[in-house]
Amino acid sequence: MKKIKKVIFTCGGTAGHINPAIAVANSWKERHPDSKILFIGGKGSGKTKTIIEQMNNACQVTDGHIVCIEKGMKSTYNIKPSIRIIDVDDYNIRGYDQYFGFIMGVLAGDYDIEQVYMDGSLKIGGGDLEGLGALLDHINDVAPEYVKVIVTVSADMSALTDNLKKYL
Repeated sequence: MKKIKKVIFTCGGTAGHINPAIAVANSWKERHPDSKILFIGGKGSGKTKTIIEQMNNACQVTDGHIVCIEKGMKSTYNIKPSIRIIDVDDYNIRGYDQYFGFIMGVLAGDYDIEQVYMDGSLKIGGGDLEGLGALLDHINDVAPEYVKVIVTVSADMSALTDNLKKYL
C-alpha cells in the first residue's frame, strides 16, 4: 500500500470550516508524522488561524524548538510563549533572496529547531508565485531533513505554478 506523504486542505474562513480542518489535520499528523500538510486558500480564509493552532498543538509534543516567521506580527497574542516569533519587517527583509538568507541564518543559529512556520511569504516576494516555488526549492535543498517547514500560500489553487504544486 502506498503511503500518503502530502495532504492539502482548502477551507473557507468560518469556524465551521476551519475548526474541522484543523482537527482532521492534527489527527492525520498524529498517525502519519512524516506527512506534509499544506493549507491553501484566499485572503481571509483562515490559513493563519490554522497554523497558529497547529503550532500551539505542536509545542506540546515536539521536543525541539518551533519558530514562526511572519510578516507583520499579526499572530503574537495567539501563539504560546515557547514558540519563537520573528517578524521579518523588523529586519527589513525585501524579496525572496534576502528571505532565504534570513531563514538559513535562523536555522544555523539554533540546531534544535524542528519546525518552522512561514506565514506571509508571498507578500515578501511581491506576490511572485514562481519565485516562491524557487524559494521553497532552495530551502528544500539546504535545510536539514529533520526540520519540518510549513508554509501558507494566499492564492487560489488554480493560480499555483508547477514549481509550487510539487510541494502539495
